[in-house]
Amino acid sequence: MFGATTASSSAPTALVPQAAQGQTMYLSPPHYFPSGQPNVYSMNEPPYVYPMHPMMQMVPQNHTLPSPYAISSPMLNVATSSDAPPLAYQPQSPYISGPYPSFPTSGMPIYNDRYMPVPQSRAAEVTSAPHAMTNSQTPQPVAQAPPRIRIPQTLEVTTRASRTSKVEFRINGILGVSVKDAREGYLQLDNGEDRVFASNGSRQIHLVIKWPGYPEKGMYIPVQDKDGFLTRNRFASAVGHQILRFVTAMGKQRIQGNKQWAIGKGGKRGILADDLWLLYVMPAAHNIWMAELEVQQ
Repeated sequence: MFGATTASSSAPTALVPQAAQGQTMYLSPPHYFPSGQPNVYSMNEPPYVYPMHPMMQMVPQNHTLPSPYAISSPMLNVATSSDAPPLAYQPQSPYISGPYPSFPTSGMPIYNDRYMPVPQSRAAEVTSAPHAMTNSQTPQPVAQAPPRIRIPQTLEVTTRASRTSKVEFRINGILGVSVKDAREGYLQLDNGEDRVFASNGSRQIHLVIKWPGYPEKGMYIPVQDKDGFLTRNRFASAVGHQILRFVTAMGKQRIQGNKQWAIGKGGKRGILADDLWLLYVMPAAHNIWMAELEVQQ
């Protein structure tokens, strides 16, 4: 009505300097202005008016990008110089420290090689993820935790309440925790804040360790303090300290019997406290408790 011809509403609005057909433009994404020695974008179609993000170089033609890299037109022939660094992700470990590769999180990791080896299927998923743009999709080898062997204590179990009264130590449903971690208080056990002895009213327990080839040794562990009954986390720490005292004392003695179970001391070969894993503590007889232990080879 004003006698002027308006441009079609379907024409895109130019965001960067336009180039004629076949002309090479020098842009430095994500900046929208020409520069000296940036990546090269060859525009073989009519003026390409949207700035190119480096991530777009990795996307096949006519592929719709997810937000925030979505564009309103199909991909054109976009190329970068041959000496541009690749944007591929190379996982350094088959274990994940957070919900996204290379992004750690606070607290206990999703996968922890001490307590939970990564399943083979999960490792293959990591190496074939969209961000892992590599020429080879060969799954990365999955390291397995060293096997553990039960310490065959000779303490006889006579009580019938052992199964219902035993205190288990689990992380992510997996039975067994490192004695070293328990002693240093680095654990967040399953149901770790439960008051484990609140139901029987005990003030202390008599823990006895009868290690093969060594004399039996007992120790008393208080299960109450000024805050009430110990939580599972704190009880695991108390047991870990007593196990360390036992191993330190027995390391000064010579084993009588199978040297497979010999306890080491200092530079001497043998089992150390940091090699041990604590599975649970259970009643063995009247007011006598035992700790189920394993040694990691």
